[in-house]
Amino acid sequence: MLEKYIGYALLPVFYLQGIKVKRTVPILPEATGSRQGQNGAGKPLKLLVLGDSAAAGVGVTHQRKALLGNLIDNLKEHHQIDWQLHAQSGATTADIIFEVDNIEKQKLDVIVTSLGVNDVTSMMSATTWLSKQLQLRQKLIAKF
Repeated sequence: MLEKYIGYALLPVFYLQGIKVKRTVPILPEATGSRQGQNGAGKPLKLLVLGDSAAAGVGVTHQRKALLGNLIDNLKEHHQIDWQLHAQSGATTADIIFEVDNIEKQKLDVIVTSLGVNDVTSMMSATTWLSKQLQLRQKLIAKF
């Protein structure tokens, strides 16, 4: 109980620290490399990766080293992977819900999402985030 009150008392300090961090942290570029292609051999697998900076490969130089590249590396021995990446730094769940409209309707086997950090930093409540995630899930099922 005491921790709760201490937390409230420190909110102004946390707020000021957040502003400083946001100003001083460098903005890293997204990984270079193709955002769609085919790799591997074996049973066909259609893969779609959607998300924010983590999915876009921020922090690594090339998509081969990012989430997508690691997925492909782990699947390519047993699957002919037809893959697509739709990700952008700063993307929120709402942004990806909108982005789904720009993706061609098709049958997909696997969809990987990497979302949440930007929703949290925009002060979205957990209830709203879960609602947006459900909305995204329903849209993905209906379209793909």
